[in-house]
Amino acid sequence: MSQAALAKAAGVSQQLISQIENGVNESTTELPALARALKVGVDEIDPDYVLSADDDARVPLKGNIGAGAEVLAIEGDGDDTAPAPADAGPNTVAVRVKGDSMFPAYEPGTLLYYSRLMPPGDMLNKRAVVQLADGRIFVKIVQQGSTSNLWSLASLNPYFPLMEDQVVEWAAPIDWIKPK
Repeated sequence: MSQAALAKAAGVSQQLISQIENGVNESTTELPALARALKVGVDEIDPDYVLSADDDARVPLKGNIGAGAEVLAIEGDGDDTAPAPADAGPNTVAVRVKGDSMFPAYEPGTLLYYSRLMPPGDMLNKRAVVQLADGRIFVKIVQQGSTSNLWSLASLNPYFPLMEDQVVEWAAPIDWIKPK
């Protein structure tokens, strides 16, 4: 990505990007915006960066999401909020894990944050929040199904069977995790 494109995507000046690349400017205040623009974690740009979320910053908590437990759409009244991660954007939302099919990675009560809805094929073999055509929503590993428009959803916990040949409306990469 060019300096100009990165600057535009991050909402900063190209001069600032040039200064950071040349070591002239060591400011870290722009790192969350740069990470979002590059679609990477802040720690991938600067491993020493310390997340310092503003205690007052909040994002919508959409409710519960199935991880073994069947949840229709996202259960919750939609008025709840959760602490915002330091690099939260305007589209960032949180969901609370219900069930243990993704244990040990996500135990019940873990908060997952996401901000982008993508076609399921873009999340192939990755953990994602997924919504099925019938309205159920889960956190699963997206795998190719028996045809190009069907998807199998795998759990980390071996006691949960593969959900084969599901119609997935969207998949969202998990941006941030807040353990229970």
